[in-house]
Amino acid sequence: MIPLLLLGIPLFCAILIAFAPASKAEGLSKLLGVLYAVCCIAVFAGFYINSPQTELKWDVCWYTTLGLRFTLVLGPLSMLFILLTGMLSALVFLSIVPFQKSYTVFRGFHKKPIIWETFPSKQVYSLLFLMVFALSGVFLAQDALLFYVFWELALIPIFFIGLACSTASRATLIKFFVYTVLGSLSMLLGFIYVYLHTGSGGMHSWAYEAMATAAQNLPIKEQAFVFCALFMAFAIKLPVFPFHSWQPNTYVEMPVYGTMMLSGIMLKMGVYGVAHWLIPLTPLGLELVRDSVLILTIVGVLYASVIAIQQTDFKRLIAYSSMAHVGIIVCGLFSVNDQGMQGALFQSFSHGLCVIGLLLICQMLEQRYGTRVLSDLGGIRAQHPWFSVLFLVLTLGSVALPLTSSFIGEFLIFNGLYTYSTAMMGFAGLSVILGAVYMLRAYQRSMLGPEKINSETGPTWSKTHYYLLAGIAVLILFLGIYPAPLNSLAELATEKIFNIMNQPTDYPLD
Repeated sequence: MIPLLLLGIPLFCAILIAFAPASKAEGLSKLLGVLYAVCCIAVFAGFYINSPQTELKWDVCWYTTLGLRFTLVLGPLSMLFILLTGMLSALVFLSIVPFQKSYTVFRGFHKKPIIWETFPSKQVYSLLFLMVFALSGVFLAQDALLFYVFWELALIPIFFIGLACSTASRATLIKFFVYTVLGSLSMLLGFIYVYLHTGSGGMHSWAYEAMATAAQNLPIKEQAFVFCALFMAFAIKLPVFPFHSWQPNTYVEMPVYGTMMLSGIMLKMGVYGVAHWLIPLTPLGLELVRDSVLILTIVGVLYASVIAIQQTDFKRLIAYSSMAHVGIIVCGLFSVNDQGMQGALFQSFSHGLCVIGLLLICQMLEQRYGTRVLSDLGGIRAQHPWFSVLFLVLTLGSVALPLTSSFIGEFLIFNGLYTYSTAMMGFAGLSVILGAVYMLRAYQRSMLGPEKINSETGPTWSKTHYYLLAGIAVLILFLGIYPAPLNSLAELATEKIFNIMNQPTDYPLD
């Protein structure tokens, strides 16, 4: 029953907001977002304390002939991503504050008017909850066709959120839509191919166990085909080089709350898909193409890091930084050993915290100073010392300094990658140095040096923003010092993945 509740609550919230008075949408959305986060944390606490190795299941058969079932499972892996979804979505809702329609900032002797987008409508809030519903479905679905339905459904809200925003161009949104749909169709093709090899006597099944058994019993070349079909969808969502070209413009042109949902939660669909579906279903196909995937991923990590160093727009820098960090997560997954995969799952949570915090800082800078261009900023530490301290904590968390959560995840990932290939670990490790370069450079150019902008005429920051930044900073430090709760879930999830991969099969080796 609990998996169904975790899925149903955000859907109920989306419907409630859609029919609520427009004047009540803001407060109601924030309240419901926090309550959903509290529910996820409570379920996680009970799961972690009482039965971390058990699975909570909801299963209903709705079309026996085609083997269609509505199966939701809350296990260690899905619990980790449901917790991430609940906590980060609450941060997104709380970070949305109404901006003034216009104000003037002073740059030297010149005045520059700044026009801000108005507060999101209640339809946008409803779409955000609908997106949380679809994301929760992706992480809970244990039936391949149901997983595909939720995967596609998650695209619709973010697309219409972009359309509702005046800053997002239609060309960027269409490119994002086309990339994602093509990847989804590729995944559906792979699932159908496996489905046709399930069952006996014409009785096929979309169930996870049946799909895993059928896929693992395919010949190695057919497994490689299924691997490529599924990998296309997950690689686009992450994104992995060279399927990344939709990402920078989409991240930059989306409203900040849309970018937060994309980078903090939605790309984790790709991480979950690789860990739960791709690797367990196609172990032989994985061995055939793993080196190629890792090489492409490492090239993408270094490419994104080098491009990030050259950025002057802080939001675009965050976009390329996110691509580099997610590439490291993918390296951990495809190292296919205990520490690498465990680190990748832990780092998925840490990356979500860091990128949400950095985007919140970007929003605050743009709100108060009317710009996010690093060369136009400077000397902010003298004006707002506590803001600069919180920014520093998030910067250090992003570069994986010891005693931060990212250090735990990246240490495990690099250890796992080193076990697989010393050379690959060496090249991937360069991203740590490059990451420190672009993040510390961004901090230095915006917070230190002479004051370039007078912020007295801009809107003041709300206490909510400070509280959110402080909460994110505390979580990053807490998980860096005491990672056991999340790390134990990641360990149990990794153990289950390997148990599925190692189940007896009768596949031919040629």
